[in-house]
Amino acid sequence: MIQESQEEIRGRSLTYYVLSKCFSKPDEHFQQLATALGEIMRTLQLEPDFQNLQNEEQLKLELEYNRLFVGPGRLPCPPYESVHRKDTAELEVGMVMGPSTRDALRRYAEAGFSVNPNFRDIPDHLQVELQFMYILCEKELEMAGEAELWQRRYDDFVKLHLTPWIPSFADCVERKTESPFYKSAARLLREFIAKEIEQIEVRADFAR
Repeated sequence: MIQESQEEIRGRSLTYYVLSKCFSKPDEHFQQLATALGEIMRTLQLEPDFQNLQNEEQLKLELEYNRLFVGPGRLPCPPYESVHRKDTAELEVGMVMGPSTRDALRRYAEAGFSVNPNFRDIPDHLQVELQFMYILCEKELEMAGEAELWQRRYDDFVKLHLTPWIPSFADCVERKTESPFYKSAARLLREFIAKEIEQIEVRADFAR
């Protein structure tokens, strides 16, 4: 198996951490978050849709976050894996807490990860899945003697739980929002996961 450098693992760990914050409720640190988002995009040769968010107030971002991902009413872009999946049983399409959610919970448990009891949403929420990926990267760094195990868990989750829905979700956000911040976050999410899939395929080919 191809082993990445610690710098490469730290890079994707940071990207998952920043993306998880981008798809969490905005707080007073949103300007620092926007700066980090822009820096990561530029390292991937992506140009963010914003230059300076000093004038985009936190309240404006909160309103757009609620409109897109929380409600009330019908959500333009539900941030739940099971709602977007189209590669499983027909009955699961558009269903919250479907079989994919249960499988995600099983994988969380196997890795020693549990959803914070104060998190009052569904466990296949994008924020949770991205935080899980961040933790897998950190575990790969911390437990060098078991790096292959954590890399395999990482690869499997990207293939089985992120790839089936991230492209359609990110496309939805880009279409449904006028917010430069959320347009940029969605684009980074889509392009980053596509890049990770390419790397996973390279590792798989090398292992054959």
